[in-house]
Amino acid sequence: MNDSSLITIATYSLPYEAHIAKASLESEGIPSFVFDEHLRNLMVTYALCGIRLQVAKKHAKEASKILNQDLSHLLEEEFGKEEYKCKRCGSTDLVPFSKRKITSFIILLLIFCPHLSSTHGLKCQSCGELNKS
Repeated sequence: MNDSSLITIATYSLPYEAHIAKASLESEGIPSFVFDEHLRNLMVTYALCGIRLQVAKKHAKEASKILNQDLSHLLEEEFGKEEYKCKRCGSTDLVPFSKRKITSFIILLLIFCPHLSSTHGLKCQSCGELNKS
């Protein structure tokens, strides 16, 4: 295998996620390619492990470093740190929570419906309240 052969450095569930990562790499001068993005519409992508972002082997380490950067401090500098509080008890000990309903999953399997019914929000570790956003 030579340095110009392509390798997968990341996989994504949604095409826009892959294209954002691709744009990040290309802004740093690293050519990258998105594969399998159109298979998502056929519900095949999930079986193939997602939408692949690939780069030349010689760029793999640098590309991984760029994609794994934590830039959250830039958002905090620009907008300030937002602190969420539980609506019931006022605690700030909240964790992300998501629950999909089994009936929606069964419907997905039967008719390939892309929309799953789910509940999302922040769950309070103190009182158990689900704070929907």
